[in-house]
Amino acid sequence: MLHLNKNCYLHYTGFHKIENLDNFINLRVLYLEGNRIQKIENLDKLTSLTCLYLQNNYIDKIENLEHNTNLVILNLTGNQIKKIENLEALTELKNLYLEKNDLSTPEDIQDAIKCKSLTLLDIQSNQFDRNGEGIINILSQIVDLRVLYFKGNDV
Repeated sequence: MLHLNKNCYLHYTGFHKIENLDNFINLRVLYLEGNRIQKIENLDKLTSLTCLYLQNNYIDKIENLEHNTNLVILNLTGNQIKKIENLEALTELKNLYLEKNDLSTPEDIQDAIKCKSLTLLDIQSNQFDRNGEGIINILSQIVDLRVLYFKGNDV
C-alpha cells in the first residue's frame, strides 16, 4: 500500500542521505532541515511535492529536482551552494531561499532568470562583495520578483 501522508517531518534526525521515500507519492511537504545531507537525490518519485525544506545541511549543488515540477517553495538556507542552477524544470517555483550559502558573483545567480514564476529570492548573508551593478542587472531580469532579501552582503 502506498503511503498517503501529505507532510513528512524528518528534520534534525542526523540523516546523511535522502532515501527510502519512494512510497510517499502523495507527499506535498518534506522537512529535512538540520541533517547531514550532502546531496539532493532520490526525490524523483515525489512529483506532488510543493515544499522542500533542506536548510542547514551540507549541500553544495542544486541538482536532481527536474521531476519535482510542482515545487513552490525550496529552502536551501545554510548550505554550501556556490551557484543557482538546474532549476529550469521548476516552473511553479515562487520562493527560493539561499541565505548563508557561498554565492559571490553575478554569474552565480544568473540562472535565477530561468525561474519564470519566482516572486521571492532570499540571498542574504552570502559572499557578494563587489559588482553590485552586475547583480542588479541580473535581478532586474527576474520578471515577477517582488521580494528580495539581500542584507548581510558587502555590496
